Amino acid sequence: MDSTLSKPPATTGYQEIRGASSGQRLLFLFKDSMLYGGAWAFSRVLALFTIPILTRLFSTEAYGALDAIATLGALFIAFITMGQDSAIARFYYETEDPAERREIISQSLLIQGVFCGVVGIALWLTADWVVQKMIVVPDHADTFRVLVMSYPFVILFQFCQHLAKWTFGRRQFIFLSVGSGVVVLSLTLILVWGFGSGIVGVFYAQLIGTGIFAMVALVMYKDYWVWPSSFNYGWKLLSFGWPYMLVAMMGMMIPALDRIFITHFLDMEAMGYYAAGFKMAVLIVLPITAFQTAWGPFMLALYKEANALETYNQVLVYYTAAISFLGFCLVAVAEPLTMVLTSSRYLAGSVVILPIAFSLIVESIAWIMGIGIDLSKKTYGSTLSYGAGMIVSGIFIAFLIAPFGIWGVAYGVLLGRIAQALSYILFAYRVYPLRFAWRKPLALFLMTLASAVLLQRISLPTPVYHALFRFFLFLVLGGVFWRYALSAEGRHWFSVKLKPFA
Repeated sequence: MDSTLSKPPATTGYQEIRGASSGQRLLFLFKDSMLYGGAWAFSRVLALFTIPILTRLFSTEAYGALDAIATLGALFIAFITMGQDSAIARFYYETEDPAERREIISQSLLIQGVFCGVVGIALWLTADWVVQKMIVVPDHADTFRVLVMSYPFVILFQFCQHLAKWTFGRRQFIFLSVGSGVVVLSLTLILVWGFGSGIVGVFYAQLIGTGIFAMVALVMYKDYWVWPSSFNYGWKLLSFGWPYMLVAMMGMMIPALDRIFITHFLDMEAMGYYAAGFKMAVLIVLPITAFQTAWGPFMLALYKEANALETYNQVLVYYTAAISFLGFCLVAVAEPLTMVLTSSRYLAGSVVILPIAFSLIVESIAWIMGIGIDLSKKTYGSTLSYGAGMIVSGIFIAFLIAPFGIWGVAYGVLLGRIAQALSYILFAYRVYPLRFAWRKPLALFLMTLASAVLLQRISLPTPVYHALFRFFLFLVLGGVFWRYALSAEGRHWFSVKLKPFA
C-alpha cells in the first residue's frame, strides 16, 4: 500500500476560501461535494445493483424481513457511535497541535469501542427477544446475531471514513468508500445468488467486506492512533456527542417506527412493498449526502468570517432548488423505476416514494438553517427537535395506518420530519444570532412539492399524456429555478459552461 496514504495531509485546502468571493466559495463547495459525496454515493449506487436480484430471489415477506432487520441494526449503530462523528468535527479544529489531535481522535475511538462491546454482548444474548418483540420476525434471531457481529468493524470503518473527511484525506476517503462498496457488493452476489444463502448472506457479506476494509483503514491511519494518556478530552467529547447520539437514534427511530407499526398492524407483505418503495425514495440521499459530506468542513471553516452569512444564504437557495428539483424528478419516474429496480410485484410500494423523499429533503434543508446549534455547542436542542419529530410521526402514523395503509405511514413520516425541521431551526435561532433569508427557499420547496403531488394525483387517459404532462411541469420548474433561484452571476456561469453543448 502507498505509504503516503497513512500520513496526515500537510494542508487542509480550506484556508483558500476564507478570503474568497461567494462565487468562488460555492464552486469550492460544489467540487468537494462531487469528490467526497461522489465517492460515498458511488459506493451506495453499487448496492443498488443488488436490489433487482434480491427482490426477485426473495419473497415479498423475506425482503420485508431483511429491511426490518437492517433498519433495526442501524438504530443500535447510532447509539454505539455516541455522536462522536460530530464531536470530533467540532473539537478537531480547536487545536493545531498534532499530539492533541491524536488524543482527541484516540479517546473518541475508545468511547465507541467500549459502547460497542457492551451493546454487542447485550444484543447477542437477547437477540431472540429483540427480533420477536420489536420487529416481529421471530425466525431470524441468528440472522440478527450475524449483523451484531459486524458492529466492531462497521464502527471502526465509519470512524476512519469520518477521519478521512475531517482531515481532508480525499484519496483515503475515495479508496475506503469505493473499495468497500465493490467488495460488499461482490460478496453479496456470491453468497446470495451464487450459494443461495438467503437473507443471512446479505449480512455475512457486510461482515466480511467491512471487516476487511476496517483492518485496512486501521493500518492506513496508524499515525493517528495513540493510547490515551488521560480521558480529559473524552468527557468533553461525550458531553458534546451524546445529544447527537439521541438525535441519530431519533432520526433512525422514525424509519424504525414505521417498520414497527407495519409489522404489528399490517403484515410482512405490506412491509415488503414499503421496503421496496423506501429503497427507491432514499435514492435522494445520494445527492443529500454528497452535499452534507462537504458542507460540514466548509461551514466550520467560514463561520468566523464577516461575510459568512451571505455565502450561507446562497448555499441555502441553490441547495434547496437543486435537491427539490431532484426530488420532483424522482417522483416523476417512480413507477418505472420501481418496475426496473424491483419488479411488478412491488409496484404498490411506489406510492411512498413522494412523502419519504420529501421528508428527507426537508430534514436536509433544516441542517443548513440550523447550523447555529453546532456553532453554539448547545447540541441538546437537536435532541429536542428530533424528539418532537418522532412523537409527531408516531401520532400521525397511528391515525393514518388503518385507513390508508403504507401510504398513510409514509405521510406520517413526512409530517414528523416537518415538525422536526421547524423545531430544529427555531431552536438554532434561539441559541445563535444567525438569521437566514428563508422566504425564497421556502417558496421554491413548496412549489416543487405541490408539483410533485399534482403529478402523482392527476390521472390522465394515456401514457403519452402522462409523459407530456411530466415534461411540461419539468420545463416550468426548470424555468422558475433558472430565473429566481440563480443569481445573475450564477446564470452567467452556467451559460458559459453550457455554451459548448448548445
